[in-house]
Amino acid sequence: MTILSPPRHPTVTSALQLAWHWCSGHSIDGAPALAHAVRVAVVLGRHHPAASPTLLAAVLLYDAPELAPPDQLDPLVTSLLGADTLRIIRVLEAEHHTMHNPHTSSEQTLDRVHRLAATDMPALLATTADKIVAFGSILRRAARADDPNAFWQARHPFREQMPVLSRLHHRGSAVPAPGNGSRAHRPAYRRRPGLPEPDSTFGPACRGSGLFPSTPIHHRKD
Repeated sequence: MTILSPPRHPTVTSALQLAWHWCSGHSIDGAPALAHAVRVAVVLGRHHPAASPTLLAAVLLYDAPELAPPDQLDPLVTSLLGADTLRIIRVLEAEHHTMHNPHTSSEQTLDRVHRLAATDMPALLATTADKIVAFGSILRRAARADDPNAFWQARHPFREQMPVLSRLHHRGSAVPAPGNGSRAHRPAYRRRPGLPEPDSTFGPACRGSGLFPSTPIHHRKD
């Protein structure tokens, strides 16, 4: 059981449908982009079981600004998932660009983390969950590398972000996790119409690479 296991809030179901539609044919960290989005949501739910449907929806669409048609993202997310979901997505987009901008210093990034902690805890929780998944992915790739030393030497920008990752961990772990009992009180929700049916392989972390077997995969570089 994960935070994405049925029954789901209709906002989360709609976000899954949009994520399935926009992620199709794309990959992140060598896996289908949808699997990455689901892993981030599952990690968020594991550490923060009381995550709101709005926050879960934003996490599932974390990469939508890169994958969705520009003329569809804002109107579809706003109409189906609400203005606050779109706001969080845009905050996460800005944070992602800041983290990967070579002209952004570690001090500037840490200042941004402090501002998120003070003004936008949902966005901070989301970006922390994303970093947990990304960190685990890069550690697994390093373990498989023929020359681990060369692998890490080639990732100087990532190594420079270690103080930021440490601060994200500190800020994120400071949030008390409520009990898990809230899941038992969820009513049964039905799928919201008007969107394509999501693939049946949404499981605990979308394991396996057969999500889109007939669709070419477009890889995003890290």
